[in-house]
Amino acid sequence: MNQRSCREQLDNELMELTFTARDQVIGRTHPRSRREKLAAWWNKELELSLVPLVPIVAAASLLLFWAMAFYSDGPESEVLRKQRTVIEAGGNMYWDDIFAKKVRTYEK
Repeated sequence: MNQRSCREQLDNELMELTFTARDQVIGRTHPRSRREKLAAWWNKELELSLVPLVPIVAAASLLLFWAMAFYSDGPESEVLRKQRTVIEAGGNMYWDDIFAKKVRTYEK
């Protein structure tokens, strides 16, 4: 079979099939209006290589954890937490220092 006869056989077999979305495909692949261009731009796939992405995410995570440790309350907040007591008022549980502060603001 030569190329021409293969092509004719293929054309005969595919004669019943028609492609109806030609204009939609052309519109997406070759946008003309601003709206089509914007839709094509929003439809772009983002490809990120894992090789540079992993160290960047790891460095950002380390910086975040370092910043959280650096800006924590420190050891004095641990002492304050150990000295706090929980009280019950009106069926609810409160820290005693926060409850006293709120009571003072309402008594004024």
